[in-house]
Amino acid sequence: MNLSIPSKEIGLGYFQETHPTGLFKECSHYVELVSSAAQFPRVLARAMRTAIEERGVAVIALPGDVALSDAPTEKPGWSATGSSAILPSDIDIDRLAAMLNESEAVTLMCGSGTAGTQSGCARGHAGRTGRPRDARQTVH
Repeated sequence: MNLSIPSKEIGLGYFQETHPTGLFKECSHYVELVSSAAQFPRVLARAMRTAIEERGVAVIALPGDVALSDAPTEKPGWSATGSSAILPSDIDIDRLAAMLNESEAVTLMCGSGTAGTQSGCARGHAGRTGRPRDARQTVH
């Protein structure tokens, strides 16, 4: 959360004015300026959901006068969701499997989208080749 200058002073060129929504836009999954305390619970709920579900940064810019005002009685709502996954079609998987099976040597260069699957990849590799993966190799 970013606490900034009072709302009435935004846009007047004060040296403390940083425009946090612009500063954090490129490196965050969610950025929003809260202009009234009543808006805060819904913005907070969306920021939390975005940060958790997209595994990234969420920024709420809160002007000083809004931060010092009375908190709204409404509480942010939350309902947990299951994790989502993007999977290729069965046709694409079959085509890839055929290409791999026809190859003599295969090198896998896996990106961050494979987070949490390293042990599954290693077991699958060992099962296909009949030998365990070299402990010095790392799949990322």
